[in-house]
Amino acid sequence: MHSCEVTHYEGPSHRLPSIPASFMSTDQRSCLVCYLKHYIDLNEVDQGLIAELEQEERSVTARERVLSGGDAVRMLFVIKSGWLFQDTDLADGRRHLVRTLLPGDVYGLGELSNTQASTHLTACTDAVICPFPKAALSAIILRSPRLAALLLNLSARDQVLYVDRLRAASRMSAKARVLSLLLTMLDRLKVTGEGRGDAMDLPLNQSEIGDLLGLTNVSVSKAMVDLQQSGVIGRRRSRVTLLDRVAAAESVDHVDRYSSLDTAWFPDSSAVR
Repeated sequence: MHSCEVTHYEGPSHRLPSIPASFMSTDQRSCLVCYLKHYIDLNEVDQGLIAELEQEERSVTARERVLSGGDAVRMLFVIKSGWLFQDTDLADGRRHLVRTLLPGDVYGLGELSNTQASTHLTACTDAVICPFPKAALSAIILRSPRLAALLLNLSARDQVLYVDRLRAASRMSAKARVLSLLLTMLDRLKVTGEGRGDAMDLPLNQSEIGDLLGLTNVSVSKAMVDLQQSGVIGRRRSRVTLLDRVAAAESVDHVDRYSSLDTAWFPDSSAVR
């Protein structure tokens, strides 16, 4: 698999950013703004800080290795479009997908304590990512404690999601695990505005779904067929539709971790910036 070196970002890392004029006209350019606005109101300072993170863009192609495990972690990435995943190689030669990254996600919050990447970062589809240096987070902490708290909250939620996946892996059947994954993906896409009701385009192939859920390709294939034949989902190529989302969620005790977050403890929006 092709490996691309991430060039070192030479942009401003310590000065407090101003708000780009092009960004002030609309927030539709930023899926990160769209994502974060789902949880808190963003003022002009907040949007300017986010714009600073998205100043540079890099296009990657499907299945391109963006980072390899062990690479220096100098940059974080805002996912502007496309899907990526973090993956790691197991001792027996197999691969494990640690997590997927969708538009609006920020790669690297979980790597802030590391000098070297703990996993690979691979593009699942053609994608556009926005690299920014770790030091750029300093401006957010200093200028917008409320925005900093939200980023901390998103990172903390990832830990809850890992627990959910461990529970699913130890207690759920293959069919239930696949259904739970589909429900979670739809929850995520709904928040970013990428979702279309109860339907989505799922770019992960069966092998990748298996690597994400700890299942074999055969188990994933059988689970998808069972879900379709039992009237739980509809499929047309990569398009997957949940035919009764409420019933599906109840059948696997699904908890939507994306529609809301506890923001009651956040600093007041009038905090010094």
